[in-house]
Amino acid sequence: MDQEFEQQTVEIKNEYDRTMKVELEELTFKVKQQYKMKAIELEEQYERDMSTNLAMQDAKSKQSFLQDKLSFISRNEEVSRKRLSNILESQAKFAAANTELEETLISTQKQLEAFRAKRSLADFFLGRRGKQKV
Repeated sequence: MDQEFEQQTVEIKNEYDRTMKVELEELTFKVKQQYKMKAIELEEQYERDMSTNLAMQDAKSKQSFLQDKLSFISRNEEVSRKRLSNILESQAKFAAANTELEETLISTQKQLEAFRAKRSLADFFLGRRGKQKV
């Protein structure tokens, strides 16, 4: 009976070992699957985070570029406005000077015509017709 009991104990132990081995293999497979799934999930999360960070850096870079460009355009517009103002002011001065010169020319032409008329009258009375021209 001892031998039989020992034999049954060995069989129970072997059965228990086989059951434990199968459970251990199933559990190992399950843990490996969970690990793979978690690794994939973390990788996808990392890619999303990196994509978001990259998009944010790109947006900041574009914003900085546009601000620099706007600042440059603004400075140039201010310089252009000042130049335009100076040009318009110079143009107004030139127009005033031109008007003054035209008025002086008209006045001089009238004086010259009056002088010629007096001269021609004097020549007529003095008898110098057609001899001198002014």
